[in-house]
Amino acid sequence: MLTLIVPGLIWPPQALADLSYDLDLPAFSALLGWARHRRLPPAGVHRSLANLFAIDSNAPIPAAALRRRTLQPDVGQGDAQQGYADWLCLDPAHLHLSERHMLIAHPARLRLDLAAAKELAVALAPTFAELGELSEPSAAAPPFEPLPDICEYPALPLPATPPYAPWRRALNEAQMLLHHHPINRQREAADLPTINSLWPWGGGALDSLVGWADEGSPTLRRTNKLLGLLTSAQPTSLWSNDRVARGLADYFGIPTQPLPTDFAALPQQPVVAIVDTLDQSARCGDAHAWREAVLQLERAWLQPALQALKHGQLKSLRLYAPGNSHSIELTLTRYALLRFWRRPAPLTSLAIATE
Repeated sequence: MLTLIVPGLIWPPQALADLSYDLDLPAFSALLGWARHRRLPPAGVHRSLANLFAIDSNAPIPAAALRRRTLQPDVGQGDAQQGYADWLCLDPAHLHLSERHMLIAHPARLRLDLAAAKELAVALAPTFAELGELSEPSAAAPPFEPLPDICEYPALPLPATPPYAPWRRALNEAQMLLHHHPINRQREAADLPTINSLWPWGGGALDSLVGWADEGSPTLRRTNKLLGLLTSAQPTSLWSNDRVARGLADYFGIPTQPLPTDFAALPQQPVVAIVDTLDQSARCGDAHAWREAVLQLERAWLQPALQALKHGQLKSLRLYAPGNSHSIELTLTRYALLRFWRRPAPLTSLAIATE
């Protein structure tokens, strides 16, 4: 079984029609015509993956601790203070106005190298001293919106409640410091987005994760029945470049590897692949880049996967498109291809079938 998690596919019906009217997508059309369609609740990429691992949908995902785990694999191996303390991502951000809303630029647009990031961290460390040390476990923080889910969407100000007061103060001071920092002068000269703020998110401890490893969990049984993907006897491999996703899989003992450029080799066991090449262009409204990414998805993944399915080399193909308003799941088996009365469907049916 191959499961593709593809963020950035869901558009309003008319926008999807305008974007794809002249695209040649035979494999995608076959998938849309013969697959079983299901509309699911809204979710981001990390939450989608957590659902596959039967993690409580109400529990926050400790993205910072998971990301740190991938950077330092020894973290969490028996060291309670380091591995299971509360961590928080404090990511460099570029806030910009769009019409009447403040947006957070997609992190990929920043192109911030490690040396510059370290220099900014040294300059900002005193500002956040009362909240914790940068790159060290910090005090328990209030919940923040996950950056991957809200970038390029309207950003709401932090709540005017006491738990957020020190964070509002520290972030205001950080913004003033960043405004005059030499790194930003260099970025302006290079025509790059300035780092004009920080975004805290992903707080929590690794030991707050419960799910796939708990074989007796009712949540696990319910999710396995719903998704039909994971069982305790059948671990799934993850292909992804996302450090949080890889940390999540690794935490539950599921093998991971970077996302291949294409579906070149048949997986020997059920695989979940996070193909996030459409996400940035969808969020930024870059129609040309999105169309190119859809064509690449067709050629590199859907066409070879469909051929493998037809020849019995793959048992099933599943495409999961997470979105902010809803998510869509398409499931295609080899036997479903025998439904001769079905016909290929255009990409617009992705929207029409879920209205």
